[in-house]
Amino acid sequence: MSNHLNDFNYLIVAKFFESIQDFVNLESVCKKFKSMMEKFKYNPIPLTLTTKRYFPNIEILNVYEKDDETFGNEIVHKEATENNNCGDSDECCHNYNDSDDEDNKEKQQEENKEEPTTPKIVFKAVNVWFGVTYSTFKNNDNPTIHYKYITYTKDDQEKYGNEVPQEVVSLGDDCFGSNKDIKTFQVTQGMTSLGYYGFRGCDNLSQIVFTNRVKMIEGMCFQDCCKLEQIKLPKGLQYLGPLCFEKCNNLKEIEIPDTVTYIGVDCFGSCINLTRVKLPENVSILPELCFHECIKMTGITLPKGVKYIGNECFADCTSLNTVFISENVLSIGRECFKQCLSLSSIKIPNSVTSIKKSCFLECNNLTKVELSNKIKTLSTACFNNCVSLVNIEIPNGVSDIKDDCFNMCKSLTEIDVPSSVINIGQTCFAGCEKLMKVSLAVGLYHLGAGCFVKCKNLSVINIPSSLDSISEGTFHKCKNLKRVVVPKSVKGCDFECFDRDTTAIINI
Repeated sequence: MSNHLNDFNYLIVAKFFESIQDFVNLESVCKKFKSMMEKFKYNPIPLTLTTKRYFPNIEILNVYEKDDETFGNEIVHKEATENNNCGDSDECCHNYNDSDDEDNKEKQQEENKEEPTTPKIVFKAVNVWFGVTYSTFKNNDNPTIHYKYITYTKDDQEKYGNEVPQEVVSLGDDCFGSNKDIKTFQVTQGMTSLGYYGFRGCDNLSQIVFTNRVKMIEGMCFQDCCKLEQIKLPKGLQYLGPLCFEKCNNLKEIEIPDTVTYIGVDCFGSCINLTRVKLPENVSILPELCFHECIKMTGITLPKGVKYIGNECFADCTSLNTVFISENVLSIGRECFKQCLSLSSIKIPNSVTSIKKSCFLECNNLTKVELSNKIKTLSTACFNNCVSLVNIEIPNGVSDIKDDCFNMCKSLTEIDVPSSVINIGQTCFAGCEKLMKVSLAVGLYHLGAGCFVKCKNLSVINIPSSLDSISEGTFHKCKNLKRVVVPKSVKGCDFECFDRDTTAIINI
């Protein structure tokens, strides 16, 4: 098998070249490719008046971008804009007179004198690869001009109607936004993308049929489509934009194909009847607010590809009772499972190194938590107001337990703080009414103010010699804490730190 490039291989490699210098470099290092550019019948890269000489025999001109040289061929490429017709009251129509017109004409004539006209080169065909509107395509009367990327815009829809022509490749932004007449929609065979706000607020849209050529659905495309109950996403889909299906109140289930690699922020937020979701294997990030307020969703399984779960991803999913987190997840975001009122247990795999602030805030039925042994910090208010949490094992390796971490965990009866913990934050265990026993290991340096305030059943706690000081009010309203042994090395320890029912502070 030959390791040398032949002519066919050259053409394949040339597809990845970005500049004329790439071609020149290849021809300069291999004599057999010296005249290869002369064999091209089309330009593989944009050309200028200077670089055209390298491709003397092209018959088809490819125009890749709007600013590319067209060699005198007139290509209409009106940018799709909305509301570009000004009325009598519009500011752009004011202060205009004949003298302004004459001045503009003279200025234009001067500019034309300075810019020499490009001699026209006739090609068999001109392929236009940048996006144009359907109106531009429709109004083209030059048979040699071929538009390859046609967008159906809002203006096109108003002019030509709701039925999208087969030539269309892309649906423009807000194309059918707030259209009350659309009930079903069939994506055309050539369409590859749907634009921002494409069907937003289409109150009567109940069905959409995709083809497998669709790769991208932009942000807010189906937002507020309140009659959309089921949707079968195409197998080739790669991108779901932000708020894509947000507030689709009747959407009941969705299966996201494994080809999808990106899901945008708040993609399915507030889909209040969504009960079932199948996530793709190749998504690495579940973004913030992705499923927040999906109040009927009962379970979710995170695929192995997911590494990061964003802020408030499942917040306020009040019926969510089963969550399987894969072994590859590294971080769980702020308020991720906040107010998941039906969640009773959760296992955080050992791959997780970070759980952010208020992650399980007010999970009222959470009774059991198994934490990762790689977590170094338990964040602020992480389990705040988890009133049913009975027991939790803090892994040896955690060094910092932040403020309010277990505040108002009213069912917590016992806590064992390992020797790796250096800091326990303010009001960390405040209001843990059933907490009876606390074991603080040597190594703890700081105990935050009000740490155990209102732990009315706390009766046993050991104060380690490594502790620097005890703040005023740390054990206020701990009515059952009668006797405390405090090492002499601990500063500021007196009766102001304890409840008035504490009758003995023994310094050793």
